[in-house]
Amino acid sequence: ISADELATIVSNEQVTILDVRKKSEYLSEHVLNAENAPLDFINDSMSLIDKNKTYYIHCAGGYRSMIFNSILRARGFDNLIDVKGGF
Repeated sequence: ISADELATIVSNEQVTILDVRKKSEYLSEHVLNAENAPLDFINDSMSLIDKNKTYYIHCAGGYRSMIFNSILRARGFDNLIDVKGGF
């Protein structure tokens, strides 16, 4: 989905957003209530994710979130929605 679509969803319901940028990027600026799950530490980040819950995954430009989604889908995580183009 696009960042604009996510903004509409967030205004209407409770969602879980994972920011897969590096911790330093997250600390400098992030979406309110987003959790940091850096792609660099994807194996650690996997422990934060409930396979039965839906997550919106984003990064700065869309590349890292796409990779994160791809790797986790290959590992059996199906409820991941990529925010294309980042924020």
